[in-house]
Amino acid sequence: MGEKANTRIYSLMTTLSSALRIFKLGSDQFVKQCLIFKAHLYPSVAIEKSFERKRRDRYEVIHDILETCRQGARKTALMYKANLSFELAKRYIEDLLSRGIIIRRDEMYFLTVKGKLLLDKLKKYKESKLILERLMEDLSKELD
Repeated sequence: MGEKANTRIYSLMTTLSSALRIFKLGSDQFVKQCLIFKAHLYPSVAIEKSFERKRRDRYEVIHDILETCRQGARKTALMYKANLSFELAKRYIEDLLSRGIIIRRDEMYFLTVKGKLLLDKLKKYKESKLILERLMEDLSKELD
């Protein structure tokens, strides 16, 4: 191998090493590092905006929690499936319990009738938001 290939391999190895360290710190940073790694592998391909991680709004977080509770879930499963920290999960669960949207039975969380109705509305919200985002992307392409 030539010096250019060795330099590229070394660069990829250090990038991967950084990615593995960052993985321990948080998924957002890991995703960014993977995009950098992708740029090293395919330098001619621009990093697409669609790969960037988007923040969820409050309604999307509640949707994910309620979707998880639909079949019943323990707090740990709810945290993982809704992608929440312990503190955030605790706050959301307490709020949803106090509003009568979910109930707790035997260490499991379930939807109430009110929760099922809210989940249906939140599904419509997510669908509408996705349609609006696509429309905005189309408009941006046409106007930029």
